[in-house]
Amino acid sequence: MKEVLIITKVLGRQDIIGIHQNQKLSKQNIKIVEKSYDDVEILVSSDKFEIKIDNKNISEYSYIYLVNTHLNRELAVSLAIGLEYNKLNFSDPLLAFPYSGGKLIQFTYLKKSNLPFPKTYFVSTKKLKNNNLAYIEKIFNYPFIFKSTTGSKGSENYIIRDRKNLLSIKDLIIDSDFYTNYVFQEYIPNDFDYRILVLRNKCYSVIKRIRQNMADFRNNSALGALEVSEPITDLNLDICNIALNSTIALKIDIAGVDIVVDKYTQRPYLLEINSSPGITIGSNEEKSITEYFNTEVNNNNIKAIH
Repeated sequence: MKEVLIITKVLGRQDIIGIHQNQKLSKQNIKIVEKSYDDVEILVSSDKFEIKIDNKNISEYSYIYLVNTHLNRELAVSLAIGLEYNKLNFSDPLLAFPYSGGKLIQFTYLKKSNLPFPKTYFVSTKKLKNNNLAYIEKIFNYPFIFKSTTGSKGSENYIIRDRKNLLSIKDLIIDSDFYTNYVFQEYIPNDFDYRILVLRNKCYSVIKRIRQNMADFRNNSALGALEVSEPITDLNLDICNIALNSTIALKIDIAGVDIVVDKYTQRPYLLEINSSPGITIGSNEEKSITEYFNTEVNNNNIKAIH
């Protein structure tokens, strides 16, 4: 039986691609094995770059997927470099790229590739703490967004509706680490967004996340948004192409791409590209990822190094 190795920080999570797909994959003679980053050993010398996980050479696996990399950045990057060096099939080559990182880096690469995303402004936490914020009003019209570059599931993500909200930012970040990065971002009026699962340059599935709490501005499933699976063939081709091109720009093979459509202009905008996307058990996302792993494990062509 061929094995897909998933290295993660938290074992057994239902909403992360993992061992929960084993029942479906076993029919294709494929098994998913979850291991922790704590199980990794790396030996680098003049003649080898050896990686073991739980005393097993990592080259014995047919495919390796690194998850929760933001919690294990240094180790994940080192693993990716070693996997590329040993010409092993893994996701994601982005990690071995010297500029992989948070949302701010994503936005700069998206701009470089001329992909549409909301106007975004970065200023250091130190400057936010020590200066007045009136100059922000010269850049954005109310309302606009203020969020951490490393937040997830809608956390550390705030809407600034007026000057009172703007001035409260100092209180919000007063205990924040100076090295925490935040961005201000244009607000795109909407009632829903799309989560598109892109797997190696192909749109596999799409979920429409419809906000239920109109007093909020976020469409995250973790915050109560209604998830509706839609046929990928019904997705607007322009939106699919934006999702695909964003993963190409960032060199990501497995991604959940969040796209919002302005409800007045109908123009699509990229919100975020997630390299460790959560999936909904029993949805088209789960069907897509099992199909993808089956294709990858049985593909004898090692992909080109990015």
